[in-house]
Amino acid sequence: MIIRHSFLGAALEIHWFEEEAWRRSQAEFALLRCASPPRCEEGQTILLRQEATQVIDLSPGVDAWLDHRPKKIRHQIRQGLQDYAFRWAETEKEREGFYAVYAPFAKRRGLPRPHPADEKELDILLAYDGQGQLAQAAAFLPIRRERRYRYRYGWHASGSQAGRAILHQAMVHAYSRDLRLFDLGGVTPGAKSGSPAAGINAFKTSLGGDASTTWLFLRCHPLWLRLPLRLLGRLPIFVGHSP
Repeated sequence: MIIRHSFLGAALEIHWFEEEAWRRSQAEFALLRCASPPRCEEGQTILLRQEATQVIDLSPGVDAWLDHRPKKIRHQIRQGLQDYAFRWAETEKEREGFYAVYAPFAKRRGLPRPHPADEKELDILLAYDGQGQLAQAAAFLPIRRERRYRYRYGWHASGSQAGRAILHQAMVHAYSRDLRLFDLGGVTPGAKSGSPAAGINAFKTSLGGDASTTWLFLRCHPLWLRLPLRLLGRLPIFVGHSP
Protein backbone atom coordinates (compact mmCIF):
# COMPACT_ATOMS: atom_id res chain seq x y z
CA MET A 1 0.00 0.00 0.00
CA ILE A 2 1.42 3.38 -1.02
CA ILE A 3 0.01 6.74 0.11
CA ARG A 4 1.28 9.84 -1.66
CA HIS A 5 1.65 13.29 -0.09
CA SER A 6 3.76 16.38 -0.64
CA PHE A 7 6.31 17.79 1.79
CA LEU A 8 7.80 21.27 1.37
CA GLY A 9 6.83 21.12 -2.28
CA ALA A 10 8.53 17.74 -2.80
CA ALA A 11 6.96 14.34 -3.42
CA LEU A 12 6.53 12.19 -0.30
CA GLU A 13 5.48 8.55 -0.43
CA ILE A 14 4.53 6.35 2.51
CA HIS A 15 5.03 2.65 1.76
CA TRP A 16 3.20 0.29 4.08
CA PHE A 17 5.11 -3.00 4.06
CA GLU A 18 6.07 -2.50 0.37
CA GLU A 19 9.85 -2.71 0.60
CA GLU A 20 10.59 -3.41 -3.07
CA ALA A 21 8.40 -0.52 -4.25
CA TRP A 22 10.04 1.68 -1.62
CA ARG A 23 13.48 0.84 -2.98
CA ARG A 24 12.39 1.68 -6.54
CA SER A 25 10.65 4.91 -5.56
CA GLN A 26 11.81 8.06 -7.33
CA ALA A 27 10.06 10.36 -4.83
CA GLU A 28 12.28 12.88 -3.07
CA PHE A 29 11.20 11.42 0.27
CA ALA A 30 10.01 7.83 0.72
CA LEU A 31 8.96 6.39 4.07
CA LEU A 32 8.76 2.65 4.71
CA ARG A 33 6.73 1.12 7.51
CA CYS A 34 7.91 -2.47 7.95
CA ALA A 35 7.80 -5.38 10.39
CA SER A 36 11.57 -5.95 10.30
CA PRO A 37 14.50 -3.70 9.29
CA PRO A 38 15.44 -3.84 5.60
CA ARG A 39 18.98 -3.66 4.31
CA CYS A 40 19.67 0.05 4.06
CA GLU A 41 21.95 2.02 1.80
CA GLU A 42 24.37 3.92 3.98
CA GLY A 43 23.86 7.67 3.77
CA GLN A 44 20.54 7.34 1.95
CA THR A 45 18.39 5.86 4.66
CA ILE A 46 17.87 6.41 8.37
CA LEU A 47 15.64 4.76 10.91
CA LEU A 48 13.30 7.45 12.20
CA ARG A 49 11.66 5.41 14.93
CA GLN A 50 10.37 2.11 16.17
CA GLU A 51 6.72 1.79 17.13
CA ALA A 52 5.14 -0.68 19.53
CA THR A 53 1.75 -1.91 18.37
CA GLN A 54 -0.91 -4.37 19.47
CA VAL A 55 -1.91 -6.97 16.86
CA ILE A 56 -4.80 -9.45 17.02
CA ASP A 57 -4.65 -12.66 14.99
CA LEU A 58 -8.10 -13.16 13.48
CA SER A 59 -7.29 -16.55 11.92
CA PRO A 60 -9.57 -18.47 14.36
CA GLY A 61 -12.43 -16.11 13.47
CA VAL A 62 -13.97 -13.03 15.05
CA ASP A 63 -16.49 -15.05 17.08
CA ALA A 64 -13.65 -17.09 18.58
CA TRP A 65 -11.84 -13.85 19.47
CA LEU A 66 -14.97 -12.46 21.13
CA ASP A 67 -15.58 -15.66 23.10
CA HIS A 68 -12.19 -15.25 24.75
CA ARG A 69 -12.76 -11.67 25.87
CA PRO A 70 -13.72 -10.95 29.48
CA LYS A 71 -17.45 -10.93 30.20
CA LYS A 72 -17.50 -7.14 30.69
CA ILE A 73 -15.97 -6.47 27.29
CA ARG A 74 -18.28 -8.94 25.54
CA HIS A 75 -21.22 -7.12 27.11
CA GLN A 76 -19.92 -3.69 26.04
CA ILE A 77 -19.50 -4.87 22.47
CA ARG A 78 -22.92 -6.49 22.27
CA GLN A 79 -24.56 -3.47 23.87
CA GLY A 80 -22.81 -1.20 21.40
CA LEU A 81 -24.05 -3.30 18.49
CA GLN A 82 -27.60 -2.82 19.78
CA ASP A 83 -27.35 0.90 20.54
CA TYR A 84 -25.59 2.10 17.40
CA ALA A 85 -26.01 1.69 13.66
CA PHE A 86 -22.78 1.15 11.71
CA ARG A 87 -22.14 2.11 8.12
CA TRP A 88 -19.05 2.32 5.94
CA ALA A 89 -18.52 5.69 4.29
CA GLU A 90 -19.23 5.18 0.60
CA THR A 91 -19.62 8.71 -0.72
CA GLU A 92 -17.28 11.70 -0.80
CA LYS A 93 -19.80 13.59 1.32
CA GLU A 94 -19.63 10.96 4.06
CA ARG A 95 -15.83 10.90 3.98
CA GLU A 96 -15.62 14.69 4.07
CA GLY A 97 -18.08 14.68 6.96
CA PHE A 98 -15.75 12.44 8.93
CA TYR A 99 -12.75 14.70 8.36
CA ALA A 100 -14.83 17.76 9.19
CA VAL A 101 -15.34 16.46 12.74
CA TYR A 102 -11.94 14.78 13.02
CA ALA A 103 -9.85 17.87 12.12
CA PRO A 104 -10.80 20.04 15.14
CA PHE A 105 -10.79 16.96 17.40
CA ALA A 106 -7.24 16.14 16.28
CA LYS A 107 -6.09 19.75 16.64
CA ARG A 108 -7.26 19.87 20.26
CA ARG A 109 -5.42 16.66 21.08
CA GLY A 110 -2.29 17.24 19.04
CA LEU A 111 -3.04 14.34 16.69
CA PRO A 112 -2.22 14.06 12.97
CA ARG A 113 -4.54 16.05 10.70
CA PRO A 114 -4.37 14.41 7.27
CA HIS A 115 -6.08 15.88 4.24
CA PRO A 116 -8.93 13.73 2.85
CA ALA A 117 -7.45 13.88 -0.65
CA ASP A 118 -4.32 12.10 0.63
CA GLU A 119 -6.21 9.35 2.44
CA LYS A 120 -8.33 7.77 -0.29
CA GLU A 121 -7.09 4.26 0.47
CA LEU A 122 -8.61 4.29 3.95
CA ASP A 123 -11.87 2.63 4.94
CA ILE A 124 -13.98 4.82 7.22
CA LEU A 125 -16.54 3.26 9.55
CA LEU A 126 -19.30 5.49 10.95
CA ALA A 127 -21.42 4.81 14.05
CA TYR A 128 -24.77 6.57 14.50
CA ASP A 129 -26.78 6.79 17.71
CA GLY A 130 -30.51 6.17 18.10
CA GLN A 131 -31.29 9.73 16.93
CA GLY A 132 -29.32 9.25 13.73
CA GLN A 133 -26.46 11.49 14.90
CA LEU A 134 -22.86 10.58 14.20
CA ALA A 135 -21.43 9.38 17.50
CA GLN A 136 -18.11 7.83 16.56
CA ALA A 137 -15.98 7.04 13.52
CA ALA A 138 -12.70 5.36 12.72
CA ALA A 139 -10.39 5.04 9.71
CA PHE A 140 -8.58 1.82 8.79
CA LEU A 141 -5.89 0.98 6.26
CA PRO A 142 -6.05 -2.38 4.44
CA ILE A 143 -2.56 -3.76 3.78
CA ARG A 144 -3.23 -6.75 1.56
CA ARG A 145 0.37 -7.90 1.12
CA GLU A 146 0.57 -8.46 4.88
CA ARG A 147 -3.09 -9.50 5.21
CA ARG A 148 -3.21 -6.74 7.82
CA TYR A 149 -5.93 -4.25 8.71
CA ARG A 150 -4.57 -1.30 10.66
CA TYR A 151 -6.43 1.24 12.75
CA ARG A 152 -5.20 4.70 11.74
CA TYR A 153 -7.21 7.25 13.71
CA GLY A 154 -10.70 8.02 14.93
CA TRP A 155 -13.12 10.48 16.45
CA HIS A 156 -15.86 10.21 19.06
CA ALA A 157 -18.55 12.51 20.37
CA SER A 158 -18.77 13.15 24.09
CA GLY A 159 -20.46 10.25 25.82
CA SER A 160 -20.14 7.77 22.95
CA GLN A 161 -19.94 4.13 24.02
CA ALA A 162 -19.34 2.71 20.56
CA GLY A 163 -15.57 2.31 20.77
CA ARG A 164 -15.24 -1.43 21.20
CA ALA A 165 -18.23 -2.19 18.99
CA ILE A 166 -16.79 -0.16 16.12
CA LEU A 167 -13.56 -2.15 16.33
CA HIS A 168 -15.54 -5.38 16.38
CA GLN A 169 -17.33 -4.37 13.20
CA ALA A 170 -14.00 -3.48 11.60
CA MET A 171 -12.70 -6.95 12.52
CA VAL A 172 -15.72 -8.57 10.88
CA HIS A 173 -15.08 -6.49 7.77
CA ALA A 174 -11.37 -7.34 7.74
CA TYR A 175 -12.04 -11.06 8.14
CA SER A 176 -14.51 -11.01 5.26
CA ARG A 177 -11.72 -9.59 3.06
CA ASP A 178 -9.24 -12.28 4.10
CA LEU A 179 -7.21 -9.85 6.22
CA ARG A 180 -6.10 -11.82 9.24
CA LEU A 181 -3.94 -9.40 11.28
CA PHE A 182 -5.93 -6.69 13.02
CA ASP A 183 -3.45 -3.96 13.97
CA LEU A 184 -4.71 -1.67 16.71
CA GLY A 185 -1.96 0.85 16.06
CA GLY A 186 0.58 2.36 18.41
CA VAL A 187 0.87 1.80 22.13
CA THR A 188 3.25 3.56 24.52
CA PRO A 189 5.44 1.23 26.59
CA GLY A 190 6.12 2.56 30.06
CA ALA A 191 3.35 5.19 29.91
CA LYS A 192 2.85 7.01 33.20
CA SER A 193 -0.07 5.68 35.21
CA GLY A 194 -3.13 7.91 34.84
CA SER A 195 -1.87 9.55 31.65
CA PRO A 196 -3.89 9.59 28.39
CA ALA A 197 -1.32 7.25 26.86
CA ALA A 198 -1.79 4.76 29.69
CA GLY A 199 -5.55 4.88 29.12
CA ILE A 200 -5.10 4.13 25.41
CA ASN A 201 -2.75 1.26 26.26
CA ALA A 202 -5.29 -0.23 28.65
CA PHE A 203 -8.09 0.05 26.08
CA LYS A 204 -6.08 -1.64 23.32
CA THR A 205 -4.55 -4.40 25.43
CA SER A 206 -7.99 -5.25 26.88
CA LEU A 207 -8.90 -6.43 23.38
CA GLY A 208 -6.19 -9.09 23.45
CA GLY A 209 -3.59 -9.77 20.83
CA ASP A 210 0.18 -9.61 21.02
CA ALA A 211 2.72 -6.84 21.30
CA SER A 212 4.51 -6.19 18.01
CA THR A 213 7.05 -3.75 16.63
CA THR A 214 7.07 -1.85 13.36
CA TRP A 215 9.89 0.28 11.99
CA LEU A 216 9.76 3.57 10.12
CA PHE A 217 12.59 4.27 7.66
CA LEU A 218 13.20 7.38 5.56
CA ARG A 219 14.94 7.22 2.18
CA CYS A 220 15.85 10.31 0.13
CA HIS A 221 16.32 10.12 -3.62
CA PRO A 222 18.22 13.32 -4.65
CA LEU A 223 21.99 13.06 -4.34
CA TRP A 224 22.23 16.44 -2.65
CA LEU A 225 20.18 15.14 0.28
CA ARG A 226 22.57 12.30 1.10
CA LEU A 227 25.03 14.34 3.19
CA PRO A 228 22.43 16.13 5.36
CA LEU A 229 20.62 12.82 5.80
CA ARG A 230 23.86 11.15 6.91
CA LEU A 231 24.43 13.95 9.44
CA LEU A 232 20.83 13.82 10.59
CA GLY A 233 21.14 10.10 11.22
CA ARG A 234 23.94 10.78 13.73
CA LEU A 235 21.66 12.78 16.01
CA PRO A 236 20.74 10.96 19.23
CA ILE A 237 17.01 11.26 18.46
CA PHE A 238 17.47 8.80 15.57
CA VAL A 239 18.73 5.26 15.47
CA GLY A 240 20.74 4.56 12.33
CA HIS A 241 20.71 1.20 10.52
CA SER A 242 23.06 0.11 7.77
CA PRO A 243 24.02 -3.20 6.12
